Amino acid sequence: MWDTGSTGTLISDKVVKELNLSIYRTGTAQYVDGTSHPSNTYICCLLIDNHTQLLRIEASNFKERPECDVIIGMDVIRYGKFLIEDENFSFVIKSLI
Repeated sequence: MWDTGSTGTLISDKVVKELNLSIYRTGTAQYVDGTSHPSNTYICCLLIDNHTQLLRIEASNFKERPECDVIIGMDVIRYGKFLIEDENFSFVIKSLI
């Protein structure tokens, strides 16, 4: 899921387990309702469909959206051009240089 209201990318416990990620940092995550919840942060690389450039990100885990494995936040969206036209969606990563 792409979430322009999220400052950071989030990953499910399922992704953490499948990728065998190690905890980088522990802390809390602030939710839209103003509450804070314990959260672990992981370092991982993200490759978006139809792109060749890996993005190294810090992603925190979440449990509240079982229908999603990854929620892409503004930490990733800021690297590109996010377009929705008619029923078509595209995301083009600009050069990271």
